[in-house]
Amino acid sequence: MSLAARGLTLRVPGRTLVAALEIEIRPGQCWAVLGANGSGKSSVLAALAGLRTPGEGAVTLEGQTLGAYGRRELARRVGILLQDETESFWGATLDYVRLGALARGAGGFAPDPGIDRDAREALAALDLERNAAQPYRTLSGGERQRARIAQLLVQAPRFYLLDEPLAHLDVRHQVATIERLAALARGGHAVAMALHEPWLAARYCDHALLLYDSARFSAGPAETLLSRAPLEALYRCPLEAFEEAGRRLFPPVAT
Repeated sequence: MSLAARGLTLRVPGRTLVAALEIEIRPGQCWAVLGANGSGKSSVLAALAGLRTPGEGAVTLEGQTLGAYGRRELARRVGILLQDETESFWGATLDYVRLGALARGAGGFAPDPGIDRDAREALAALDLERNAAQPYRTLSGGERQRARIAQLLVQAPRFYLLDEPLAHLDVRHQVATIERLAALARGGHAVAMALHEPWLAARYCDHALLLYDSARFSAGPAETLLSRAPLEALYRCPLEAFEEAGRRLFPPVAT
């Protein structure tokens, strides 16, 4: 079972973001998607979720193209956290998180003890128990981001695609959130997330996809790709590299 890009090419007017991408994401794997601003991270994740049509190539799920699946059937298997939120939900945070169950065939706001339990567990996992009754639109940016991830936990897809899941989060919640996502992979789900923190990618991810400005890519084991030379080429800036308590760190060189 896998979610795979086969010869995937994505373009925007005047530029190719990525050419002939080959990547296969399997349950149990945790992928970091890294690259400079504008390198195509969001576009790749959107294509993997079926939200963007490739210029060439295809995305397959369990050996079939995404078009072979109905919308709800696909949502039961693949979930995505988009970088931008286009609408503000009017209700309570708990109700917002419960909406993740729609992909499972559950009715919107109809009483359902099982969905309520799942939603409250997801809120607790993201340190939002006290915010359950608070109107969603009154949450802070970081709280809202965690509520969006909690909704995805209630959706419970096999493949989790997350576009900058750590945006707006303070350091404590960054670490707690990425630990929760990495735990999903250890539990048999697949996780792929766009990150801007190479040290967190090196600590928590076992695979990496590096997207370069020139439409090139590198994909493979994180142990190989998340090292000084590939990351310097990726970000086009000098980095230091050292280990602290067995963890690889890549701070930029001060100028």
